[in-house]
Amino acid sequence: MLLAMAALLALLFVVREAANLAAARSEMEAERDKLARANALQDDLIHLITHELRNPLTLVMSYAQMTRRAAHEQNYEQIVAYVGNVERAGRSIQRLMENMLQLSRLERSDELPASEPIHVSAIVNQVVADLAPLAKQKHQTLSVEPLRDVEQAMAVPPLVREALSNLVSNAVKYTPEGGEIRVWAERGREPHTIVLGVRDTGIGLSEEDQARLFTKFFRSADPRVQRERGSGLGLALTHALVTRSGGKISVESEPGKGTTFRLTLPSRRAA
Repeated sequence: MLLAMAALLALLFVVREAANLAAARSEMEAERDKLARANALQDDLIHLITHELRNPLTLVMSYAQMTRRAAHEQNYEQIVAYVGNVERAGRSIQRLMENMLQLSRLERSDELPASEPIHVSAIVNQVVADLAPLAKQKHQTLSVEPLRDVEQAMAVPPLVREALSNLVSNAVKYTPEGGEIRVWAERGREPHTIVLGVRDTGIGLSEEDQARLFTKFFRSADPRVQRERGSGLGLALTHALVTRSGGKISVESEPGKGTTFRLTLPSRRAA
């Protein structure tokens, strides 16, 4: 009897120690994951500072020096042009900071404005009208396909507008001169959904790039992409905007043949 009790106590001791070891191992793994995330964030910030901020900051410094020289020489016509370039570089930095802050808020906060019924046709037409001048500069055709009779979507209007604007501006940026960008809205294949689509005849994406497309700070190694200014935050922000609105985003692309993005949102009937 005593031997049995001793064996039972020994067994309980072993079980308790095993549980303690498991708990300690779990805590160590959690700390390791936390450290890995912190290191990844640090790498992202270093990448941002050394790559994405360097070019506009260099432009600001260069044109500031040129403005000072022009003022000394009383060449006032050049000053106006130089100050305009400084302002454009400053806006690039401002957009980058705003994207980072908005993405951070979306990732950390569970609070969003309430979804409401929205007319997607109005958002499509507004975004296309806003970005038409950019397409015109590249002699591109930016058009809205005939909008079919679709239901209202249930979403947060500013988030949907910004997500669609990001996709259209990206299409303009990565489509060569003379290319085409088309935007449309239709009923989704899934019940009670609305789809907003953006199709371009741009440079396209490889399968490898598509797999990492919505990752923060990711930019394709394609030289045609590298020639364009970008932070690698736009599509990550778009993904966050859409998913936080209760929707989803998908992409189809082929190098040299263009890209199609689709935003799927719940319809008002689904609410």
